[in-house]
Amino acid sequence: MSQRVGASSFLFTFALAILSVQARAQLAQGGPPAVGVVRAERQQITQSDEFIGRIQAVGRVALVARVSAFLEKRLFVEGSEVKQGDLLYQLEQPPFQAVVDADRANIEQLEAQHRNAELTLERAEALLKTPAGQQATVDSALASERALAAQIAGAQAQLQTAQINLGYTEIRAPIDGKITSTAVTEGNVVSPTSGTLADIVSQDPMYVDFPVSVRAGLDLRNRYEAKGGFSAVVLKMRLPDGRIYGQNGKADYVSPTVAENTDTRRIR
Repeated sequence: MSQRVGASSFLFTFALAILSVQARAQLAQGGPPAVGVVRAERQQITQSDEFIGRIQAVGRVALVARVSAFLEKRLFVEGSEVKQGDLLYQLEQPPFQAVVDADRANIEQLEAQHRNAELTLERAEALLKTPAGQQATVDSALASERALAAQIAGAQAQLQTAQINLGYTEIRAPIDGKITSTAVTEGNVVSPTSGTLADIVSQDPMYVDFPVSVRAGLDLRNRYEAKGGFSAVVLKMRLPDGRIYGQNGKADYVSPTVAENTDTRRIR
């Protein structure tokens, strides 16, 4: 039994010797294996956090009609860029222009009557210095002159209202941005109760809103409070395709309340 064990040990040792000789031969033929070397350096590690946000427009305006009239023209291409002051809708103007003309004529008539009342008052005051003059005549002339002056003021206010309504027949862009499709086409009657005719959405600059959990918000505050707070934070936006947007953002608003269902605060 011991002879078998000894023989096995001898064969195993012999096999290891052969393998060792072959390994040294291969190492001598191929040379030492390549080993990479990297220099250890001390570098600053920038901490970063990622949150999912949503892009929102800074300005959004719903265009509505301020007066009731037929829509005569739509003067924009749906989905295009518009500039502040561009004429977008033209409403029917003749009825509103007629009101302006009538109010202006009424003012001219009242002004003529007022001028005559002023002359009557001047004559009454001149006669008051003679025995034929009476104070009652002066008082009556003064009352007529003042009444006509008040009528002129009321007519001028009425004319101003008519001119404002005439201006409402031109619906212009209040901001720069892209305009949506129109909800009403030419030939229809529009009014303040017609709802939104189209929307204008500003394009530059833009907001990005993203929620931050209360715990993450406390960590960010502790991390950057000593460095200047928000002014020390660099905000970058990763687009849906993975690219980083070319401009940095600036945090300008933190919601003072916490959403109960998500335990988060909104940062813009």
